[in-house]
Amino acid sequence: RSLAHGAVAVLPALLVRGPLLDVYPAIKNGAGIAHAVAQARNVVLITAAAGLAFGVVVAVVDRRTDAQGLRRAGARAIVGAAAVGAAALVVVLAVTLRHPEERLQHAWHDFKATKPTTASSYLANGLGGNRYDVWRVAFNEFKHKPLLGVGVDNFEADYLVERRSQEEPLYPHSVELRLLSQTGVVGTLLFVGFLGALVVTLRRLYQLPRSKQAVAGTALAMAVYWFVHGSIDWFWEIPALGGAAFWCLGLAASLTVGPSAGVRTPRQRRHLLTAGLATTAAGVAVAFALPWLAAEETLRAATSWREDPQGAYARLDTASRLNPLSDEPKVVEGAIASRLHDRARMRSAFKEALQRDPRDWYAHLELAVVASLEGRRTVALRELADARRLDPLEPVLVDVQRDVLAGKRVSPAKIDRIFLARIRL
Repeated sequence: RSLAHGAVAVLPALLVRGPLLDVYPAIKNGAGIAHAVAQARNVVLITAAAGLAFGVVVAVVDRRTDAQGLRRAGARAIVGAAAVGAAALVVVLAVTLRHPEERLQHAWHDFKATKPTTASSYLANGLGGNRYDVWRVAFNEFKHKPLLGVGVDNFEADYLVERRSQEEPLYPHSVELRLLSQTGVVGTLLFVGFLGALVVTLRRLYQLPRSKQAVAGTALAMAVYWFVHGSIDWFWEIPALGGAAFWCLGLAASLTVGPSAGVRTPRQRRHLLTAGLATTAAGVAVAFALPWLAAEETLRAATSWREDPQGAYARLDTASRLNPLSDEPKVVEGAIASRLHDRARMRSAFKEALQRDPRDWYAHLELAVVASLEGRRTVALRELADARRLDPLEPVLVDVQRDVLAGKRVSPAKIDRIFLARIRL
C-alpha cells in the first residue's frame, strides 16, 4: 500500500525530470529561458492533475479492498520481490565492483575536489560540485567562533576569503552547519531543545484516531523531508519551502492538543499574556518591516535613477536610515554616482558602505577605480590589496591591478560590463 501511494509522487517526477532540469542550463546560458520555464510549468500542472486523479483511484481501490487475505498475499509478493531484487543487486555489485575500496576512495576524492561551474544542474552531476568546499568553510567558521557563531547570513564574506572554487554561495547549504557556524553552540542547543519539545508533543500521535493519524503523519513526513533535504541544500532560506515545513509541524502538533473546555485563565493573567504577545508581535513586525521598506526604497532607486537621479539619492538616504546595518543603499548610491561621473559622491558612498561592512571587497574595488581615475596610483593599489585580501580569487581584481600598475586609468564601464555578463539571466 505504501509503495502504491508513493508511486503517485515518484512516477510523475521520473517522467518529467527532463523539462524540470532543463530550466537551470537555460538560465545559466541566457538562452531559451521563457520556453524552458513554460515547459516546466506545463509539466508540473499536468503531472499534478494526473497525480491527483491517480491518487483518487488508488485511494478508492484501497478503501474498497477489505479482504485481509488479499492484503496479506500482496504484502508477501512485494516483500518477496524486494528480497529477490536485493539479492540480485548484491550479485551485480559483487561482479561489477571488483575493487569497492578503490571506488569509494575515488568517490570521496571526487566529492572533495573543487570543480568549475558547469552549465548543467548540479542535480545531474552525481558527487560533483563544490558542496564539500562550502561545508569546509562553514565548519571553519564554527571552529573560529564555537559559542555564538559568526552571525546569521555572514557566510558569504568568509567563503570569499577561504574558497577554492569560483562559486559565490550566500549560505552553507546545510541546516546543521548553518546552525553551528552562524549561531554557535548556543543557537544549536536552542534548536535541539525545540526539536525535543516537538518530539515529546508528537508522541501522542499514536493515541489519535486513524483519520487524524493520517493527516498528522502526512504533515510530519513533509516536514521531515524538508529537514533531510535541507541538510545538504539551502532550503532554510526559501520561505515557500521553510514556511510550509513549519506549517506542517504546527498542523501535526495541533492535532495532539486535547480540548480545553472548562479551563479558564484568570483575567489578570489573560491581560498580561495579551500584552506580552502584542508587544512581541509589534517588535517582530518592526524588525521585519524596516529592512523590507529599506530594500523596497533601494530597489526603486536602482530602477529610477536615470529619470530622476536626485529622487533616487533621496530614496537611498531613506533606505540607509531605515536599515542602518545594511551597506546595500550606499553601494547602490556609489554605483549610480559612478554612472553619473560624480566621483566625489561615488567615493563618499563607498567609504560609508565600508563603515557599515568593512568586509565588502566590491567597495574597495570601486574606491580603487576612483583613485585610478584621479591619478592616485598608491591609493588605488592599497584599495586593491584590501579587496584581494577579502576575495583572493576574484579575477576582476587581477585585471584592474594590471591596468593600475601599467599606469592606465581603469574604465568603470568596462568593469560594469564584466559584472553584467557574469550575472546575465
